[in-house]
Amino acid sequence: MEDKFLARKHFNKAFDYYFKGSRKAIKEARAAIAHQPKWSRPHWLLGLVFMFVPPIDLESAIREYREVTRKEPQWSIGHHDLGRALAKQGRIDEAMVAFRESLRLEPDSIWTRIWLAQCLLKRGDYREAITVLRSKPSLSHYYTVADAHLLLAEAMAQNNGRDEARGEWEFILTLDDAIPAYRVAKVEARRRLLETEKP
Repeated sequence: MEDKFLARKHFNKAFDYYFKGSRKAIKEARAAIAHQPKWSRPHWLLGLVFMFVPPIDLESAIREYREVTRKEPQWSIGHHDLGRALAKQGRIDEAMVAFRESLRLEPDSIWTRIWLAQCLLKRGDYREAITVLRSKPSLSHYYTVADAHLLLAEAMAQNNGRDEARGEWEFILTLDDAIPAYRVAKVEARRRLLETEKP
């Protein structure tokens, strides 16, 4: 028999344990599920625990996030987090499906756009990555892979992802100097790296 009060009590304990970095959160989240089997959020919390509290278990995280999306298919965060776990495991095509669904449900989610763009760049589809980051199709045929990474870095930097952005700017500097189309992006990447150096 469902008991929402007890489910919430166990869920709150699980959340406290998660923020302390304790895997005791697993037992409490499972208790919450036992008291309210149709509730998706304890599965979401289990996914976070498996994804971020050592020892990391991405396969278990994916299993829990799939339960979230099954029980609450209209919640964009469930799809987003499923995409993140799949991407971390290198399952890029599956991750892109989850990110696209998350974006369909919440089109303004910049971090979902960033993660989807990273997947697209891993697939070599820099034009679509640019479209995703700009949230509209581009009429220009002159964009390059350097431009895609530059847009990605700026999106990260503007959304508290300065360290991730620095990685993108550093990548741009590794591109072939002999290709003239990369020059503007390289100048910008150097400038942004200097601006964001830690004091």
